[in-house]
Amino acid sequence: MIYRITLFLGAILLIGSVEMGCYYDNEEDLYNGGGDPDSCNVRDNISYMDDLVPILDTECNTCHNANDRFGNVILDTYDNLAPYVNNGKLMGVINHESGLSPMPPSSKLETCDIARFEKWINEGAADN
Repeated sequence: MIYRITLFLGAILLIGSVEMGCYYDNEEDLYNGGGDPDSCNVRDNISYMDDLVPILDTECNTCHNANDRFGNVILDTYDNLAPYVNNGKLMGVINHESGLSPMPPSSKLETCDIARFEKWINEGAADN
């Protein structure tokens, strides 16, 4: 009887460890876009509305909106974001450059999200 219980518990532990070890991550999630912006395959013609607003809503606008105004910075519309694009501070804070408050403060945006912002700015930062 003890042999059967031991065998059963051993099988449960083996199955449990295999299940916990086999999860479905992808390289971008595991390595923050591979750590290399070139590995992101960021397409041309980045759209402010389609590509960047979802990132801004998730990562920025919970604090930097018209109601909360954290740091007196509002990023919830194109017109509010544009001055930070034009003076270079947007890329400075999301790249955690020295002398600027890193944003988000707890960790950098994913490499591919940063690459999207860079591409959009290099393409002229259109309100599209």
